[in-house]
Amino acid sequence: MKEIKQIKKVKKNPKVYVIGHKNPDSDSICSAIAFANLKSDLDNTKRYRAYRAGSMNNETKFVLKSFEINEPKLCLDVFPRVKNIDIRQITPLSPDTSIKKAWTMMGDLDIVTLAIVDEEDTLIGLITAEDIALANMDNGMNDVFENAKVPFENAIEVLSGKLVVDNGNRYLNADRISIDTCNWTDVKDIEKLSGIIITSSRSKEQYIGLIKHAKCVILCSGVEISNELIDLAVKNKCAIITTNKDVYETAKVLHQSIPVSYFMTTPENIYSFKLTTPIDDARELMGKVRKQYFPVLDEKDKYYGLISRRNLMNFKRINAVLVDHNEITQAVRGIELANVLAIIDHHRIGNLETVTPILFRNQPVGSTCTIVYQMYIESNVAITRRMAGIMCAGILSDTLMFQSPTCTEVDKIAAEYLAKVAEINMVEFAEQMFAAGSDIAGKTAKELFYQDFKKFEHNGKTFGIGQGSFSSMASIKDAEKLLVPYLDDAIKNEQVDMIFFMLTDIIHASTRLIYIGAGAEKLLKATFPDSKKRDRFELPGVVSRKKQVVPPIIHALQEDVEI
Repeated sequence: MKEIKQIKKVKKNPKVYVIGHKNPDSDSICSAIAFANLKSDLDNTKRYRAYRAGSMNNETKFVLKSFEINEPKLCLDVFPRVKNIDIRQITPLSPDTSIKKAWTMMGDLDIVTLAIVDEEDTLIGLITAEDIALANMDNGMNDVFENAKVPFENAIEVLSGKLVVDNGNRYLNADRISIDTCNWTDVKDIEKLSGIIITSSRSKEQYIGLIKHAKCVILCSGVEISNELIDLAVKNKCAIITTNKDVYETAKVLHQSIPVSYFMTTPENIYSFKLTTPIDDARELMGKVRKQYFPVLDEKDKYYGLISRRNLMNFKRINAVLVDHNEITQAVRGIELANVLAIIDHHRIGNLETVTPILFRNQPVGSTCTIVYQMYIESNVAITRRMAGIMCAGILSDTLMFQSPTCTEVDKIAAEYLAKVAEINMVEFAEQMFAAGSDIAGKTAKELFYQDFKKFEHNGKTFGIGQGSFSSMASIKDAEKLLVPYLDDAIKNEQVDMIFFMLTDIIHASTRLIYIGAGAEKLLKATFPDSKKRDRFELPGVVSRKKQVVPPIIHALQEDVEI
């Protein structure tokens, strides 16, 4: 029988997801990494990990590669999952485990379901208290012992017996079981018996007859057997088991040696969950299936534990820190169910609500990385070259090398300090970074569109604004040709009223604005008068979505512009 492995619970400090907005830009990714690193130094009671809420653009990839930092793992939602509830990590059974042992474990653990796994810990079945109860009521023991593979050790276990003669077989299988009722008197009658024979005190001649024809003789009531008969049993390959139980009790309990594999529910009829299954999905299935316990599988599809409906009532919310955003439309899905611990941002205050008070740091600066830099200084935590490099890059990116109207003196001071620590020339690094971001070779329209796209809602209207930064007019024209046909698909996919996309020239500090949606053109005419050029708007001096595009559009919506 395979030894049953004990599941060891490894208690880890709770994880905190540090994550930026969907369709992340460099500031979002770099601030998440830097803040997670800072908190890891300051707080050893939690595990802070940076995540990304979408694919990284070429600019951000260039930044991380420059400072030899791995991409954060992708996280598209923070819905609570099965792994966030208390899972009963009950030790699974081997398929050879007797139903007696299974029943005893159920009583000891106060549970009515146990999992059965193979040698690779793959789930192969479930056994319930009801299955065992029904097995105890089944009188067809002959059929069971003919078809079930009953290990000898199971029989010895339930009989508290001893294997005196081993016939070389692992399993106690026979087409019939004969029970001594004291009516066997004639040796000729005994010679007609076969299979498993349960008996007690007999004459030598009768024992010889039993041993010659049986596969196994179970001697009850502590009867001892002579060496001569043992030698005969060895010769005839007849197993001999002795027990102190009497014939009646032996017959009554022998069926308890049957392995759980014979009565278990097999995988095709089992409803299981993975650690990553959303709790809502688990709750929905549990409502349809009348089972008390459900097995949980890990990321390798190996058995992990058991859960019931009751476990779903006490799920642990995912801990999260949001950086570079605070609007629910820009956050990963399920954020309303997460335990938001902090928000670090430099945008307008949006509509994201929390259940309890949190750290909310919102400053009118050009980059979230500037705020994170300040937190390093305030906490007296040393800034490594790599952290300095990515924070400097985040500031240069979001302020467009200090050209954006969102840029402040605080941003410049922070970037200059970080550049020294990172040992980079800001101007040269910024040129290389923006060149990497401007390269659209090999990109699809969808990839280009979503490299930096945010959704907003105001006054009953929903709209999205994307932005791409380019270092030449030729790149802008190429991007425009790619994006304009895609806007039809984008507005359908995002289910918003209007979409605007900023093609920003970072060299000449201007933006070409393309758009789609009912009322989008009227709204832009009210927002940027005299800027329409054919089927686009040309906006000289406009480079910031946060400060130069979103506020005037929202103001126009507040004025109830007829669109």
